[in-house]
Amino acid sequence: MKTGEPLKIDLSYLQSISKGNKEFEKNILQTFTIDTVADVQKLRMAAAENNFETVYLMAHKIKPAMQFVGLMQLQKHLTEIQT
Repeated sequence: MKTGEPLKIDLSYLQSISKGNKEFEKNILQTFTIDTVADVQKLRMAAAENNFETVYLMAHKIKPAMQFVGLMQLQKHLTEIQT
């Protein structure tokens, strides 16, 4: 994934676990948006401070959320950060 490259979102996993419950999907996406923005900010701050333990922990925390919204490219990068 290159900087500036559009992300490909695949909501099929979320739709499969929601079984058509649009309110559930909406709640997951709202929670994802709020929590992930805050967590990415924490990850960036930790990286700027060379706090690699926190970088690892934040990547680990964020990674499962990527599956729910189908951001597999980012999930892959978070796995790389963890290794």
